[in-house]
Amino acid sequence: MRRERSGKGMNIRIENIGPCRRLVHVDVPAEEIGPEYDKLVSQYVRYGTVPGFRQGKAPKSVVERYYADEIAKDARDRLVPMFYRRAVQENKLPVVTVVEARSATFSATEGLTFSVTVDVSPDFDLPKYQKITVNTEVQPVTDEDVEREFERFVERHSRYAPTAKKTVAAGDMVQIDYRGMVGDRPLIELAPNDKAVCEGKGMWVLVKENRSVFPGLYSGLAGAEIGREFTVKAKFPDDYHSRDLAGKEAVYTVTVRAIREKIPPAMDGKFLEQFHVASEAELKAQIRKELEANAERQARIKQEQEIENWLLKETHFDVPESLVQRRAESRVRETIRLLMQRGMTEQDVVKNKDAIMSSALESSRDSVRLECILGRIAAQEDVKVSDEEIDETVRQMAQAEGISPEDLRMRLEKEDLIEELRLALGRQKALDMLVERAKKDRKGE
Repeated sequence: MRRERSGKGMNIRIENIGPCRRLVHVDVPAEEIGPEYDKLVSQYVRYGTVPGFRQGKAPKSVVERYYADEIAKDARDRLVPMFYRRAVQENKLPVVTVVEARSATFSATEGLTFSVTVDVSPDFDLPKYQKITVNTEVQPVTDEDVEREFERFVERHSRYAPTAKKTVAAGDMVQIDYRGMVGDRPLIELAPNDKAVCEGKGMWVLVKENRSVFPGLYSGLAGAEIGREFTVKAKFPDDYHSRDLAGKEAVYTVTVRAIREKIPPAMDGKFLEQFHVASEAELKAQIRKELEANAERQARIKQEQEIENWLLKETHFDVPESLVQRRAESRVRETIRLLMQRGMTEQDVVKNKDAIMSSALESSRDSVRLECILGRIAAQEDVKVSDEEIDETVRQMAQAEGISPEDLRMRLEKEDLIEELRLALGRQKALDMLVERAKKDRKGE
């Protein structure tokens, strides 16, 4: 336990009740709260209504007795936050979360007593991060990469027209009816929430590998004839998103109803001008630039991950549990939303909720720890975030949300999130600095 006493008579006791958790006891003598209490009572005297007296004319002592409960409640509501802030400031407590504010006792003659449980920033030593190295390099873009991306570009801008041919070829768009079975049971009975995978009529699909409605469809469609029924075996992976289908082998009965043939775009001036190029060669050069930029981004992500993993491995300390819990709950909600979008039933979610929460807690603990480390590095390196950088980030966030920067800033200020945004940008700048240093060290600069 650490004991402190303010110079103005306020008594403060701070207990260490767990990693990053403190219990703050505050005792404020009556003479300390006197001026604020008198201001509060004067408001009741002025605006209160006491039977037998005109408004504002009742004696102070009468008003105090008549409104005793209300005055005591208002005094606690007003004085506890004020003296809590003083206690934190005078003891330089790095509070990150108020976990619990316990009941306060108040008396005009005896003073104010209250306790607050808080989580504080962890105290730890930084590792020798100045010489971190990274192994990831930017992968060069080859001519083959450009050709593959060009083919994808052509496919995206192709149209599909009716054709007289009767046999399906790779690259065609076909309309099919299909129905899956496992043994003698229709697939729809096993996975009613995955109807599109179980059966369908009149569905248009592209005959291309890895673009199948269900596993094995591509190999069965290529070479199929219109109107002729055929069967396709499908083995669902063990980690398939629907637990009802995972690991099962199904047989689909499929009939092709119509075929549309791919018509690639003509690489003429009218088509190319919408992409701000004059020739196919210029288009491929543009594709190369985009691939190179993407390779840079992917390498950067991996380099950041290398540094983050090193920092987590070399730095060990407890983090505020309230921050971990809050972040884990947010991740659980997002995970459940995604799983249900992919077809997981509510029953499956309930069965797996403990495992989902356990995973979220582990990742959240690392995430909070990493933020603490990068925040400490940002402070040690005197990283600054300018108001202009805040403005630009708010502008980008507002654009992504489809609202005005002014409205977003107003919301962030109302929720006291501007400073959090500044800290987050500082952590990112610290990480950027570490990446650039690591890249220079690798090159021997």
